[in-house]
Amino acid sequence: MSKTNHLPELGFAREPAVLAHVGFGRTKLRALVAAGEFPAPRRLGPRCTMYDAAAVRAWIADRAANAPVVMPKAPKVAQTTAGQVTA
Repeated sequence: MSKTNHLPELGFAREPAVLAHVGFGRTKLRALVAAGEFPAPRRLGPRCTMYDAAAVRAWIADRAANAPVVMPKAPKVAQTTAGQVTA
């Protein structure tokens, strides 16, 4: 059986799958959970903690919808002393 970091549409996902989709590390994830800014994992058993995949997907969609649009910067154009434009 191969291990994949697949985040299902519904159900639960382990931390490595969540980390593969949110784009930051374990420390940042746990800090966001502690601050109440990310869906908390659920304890399904004495040694099994998983995240609600639908809640994680909703969090990702909300962040994407509220993210600022970043426009690429225009390349700088150098000018000579005679007023001619050079690249």
